[in-house]
Amino acid sequence: MKGIKISVAILALAFVGCGGQGGVGTGFPDPPIGSVLRATGPGINGGTALRTYRAGDTWEYEVSGTMLREEFDESSSRVSRNQGPVSGTMTRTITSVTITGIGNCFKVTDALTYKLNGGLPTVEVLETYISQNVGGNVTMLGRRQNNVNTAPGVGGATQAWLPGTFGAGANVGGAGRFDNTLTAYPATEFDISTAFAVTGASTVTADVSPEFNTWRALYTDSMHNNWDVLAWFKAYNISNGFIYKTREDVSSTDEWSPVIGAPVARKYNSTRIDSVVHGSVDYTPPTFDSTTGNLITPESITYTYHTINRTLNMDMVLKRRSLQ
Repeated sequence: MKGIKISVAILALAFVGCGGQGGVGTGFPDPPIGSVLRATGPGINGGTALRTYRAGDTWEYEVSGTMLREEFDESSSRVSRNQGPVSGTMTRTITSVTITGIGNCFKVTDALTYKLNGGLPTVEVLETYISQNVGGNVTMLGRRQNNVNTAPGVGGATQAWLPGTFGAGANVGGAGRFDNTLTAYPATEFDISTAFAVTGASTVTADVSPEFNTWRALYTDSMHNNWDVLAWFKAYNISNGFIYKTREDVSSTDEWSPVIGAPVARKYNSTRIDSVVHGSVDYTPPTFDSTTGNLITPESITYTYHTINRTLNMDMVLKRRSLQ
């Protein structure tokens, strides 16, 4: 009997060891982890000092969650509703850019690619322009959302975005209004308000590696475009389907590893309202008065719009990273 006990103990250890090695050589796959996403990779000590960012730094997240998307006409009557699971990826990339009036800075590009109910993929892009001082603190210089559909928001205002040193009670944030100095888009302002607060130390369990030692941070982000719609019509004769106003409110609980410069996992919630030009647009282009030489700008612009309301709840888990 004593020998049997020893054999059982050895067998148990063998299975534990095989599980830790990802099932290699056992002939059996690892047990499924179900719908719970877990961070993978080597064990990480999150540290306290925020990484000094470099152009080319990239983090890729696996995404899963749910979405509710509703569309309303100009009379606020609902015309469509789509709800269901979403899955996809979110990639954050650092690039170096030069902005007139500001100089060199970094652009943080968050590209979210997802499918709702397994349908066609949707891509949403958020660009945040930043600078980082010698103490590691990160300042936001501006924003641009969804590339073409929203004007850039880089101007004279700045606001604190991330702390250079993480620890319980560390917090930064603020509110600002960025103008449109990045490009020549007309009459666009971007109101932004963020808050980042570290609540304490935490851990995130990995599949086949030790735990990630992290800092739990609560993050909120509110963005609102203030558009002079008439100016956009005059400058570009914008057409049906143009998103001319967006308000988005984000809240998330992030498990941060400062040493790699990013969260290991996020619980992310977003509510967004897009106002979209709908129907035909009656537009008369400006003309010159041959006598005075003055520009005559007609005001005969008429349009209707509808709104799209979206609620998105996601779990985001770091899968790959490439740090320069």
